[in-house]
Amino acid sequence: MILAGERAAARYANQEALRFFEQATQQVNALSDPPLDLRYRVAVGLGDVHREMGQYVDSRAALEQELSLVDSGDLAERQQAGLNLRLGETSRRQGDPEAAHDYSSRALHLLGEPDDRETQTEAVRLLTNLAWIHFSQGQFEQALERCQDGLTLAERAGALNELSAVENLLGGIHYSQSQWSEALHHTTRAM
Repeated sequence: MILAGERAAARYANQEALRFFEQATQQVNALSDPPLDLRYRVAVGLGDVHREMGQYVDSRAALEQELSLVDSGDLAERQQAGLNLRLGETSRRQGDPEAAHDYSSRALHLLGEPDDRETQTEAVRLLTNLAWIHFSQGQFEQALERCQDGLTLAERAGALNELSAVENLLGGIHYSQSQWSEALHHTTRAM
């Protein structure tokens, strides 16, 4: 059920993914001592799908339910970072920049120095989220710094989706400052 939900979510079949993750939740909850990895994957899957559907309260609830694992120290740092990353993204979309910044900063700290492609990609997502937070608050210099850091990591990791997201945000930042040629350059690169 979890794998089917992840595959459906990857192709943006959100209703289908939600059904799979809800079924997986029932099955995991029926276990007397469910493996942490399964609990994590279900929480992340539900959180991501709800967020993509604009159901931020449900997304946050699914993710926060597993924060007890973070507090207990039972989750690996990478998984702790993943929960905090997603809570940061959800909080930002909910219009709570302070919580978004706290979650995202905590996740970035937990990731440490990213040394593999997967961790670098996660770090780019975090940096992009932090850049969005700064951008939405008119803190253009901080937003640009976060984007530049994200751009470097995305290029190193070869993470094209994340690279495109950073370039697009850079285009928006420059556009909002009437820096037309830079905005066009980054937006064109994003495409």
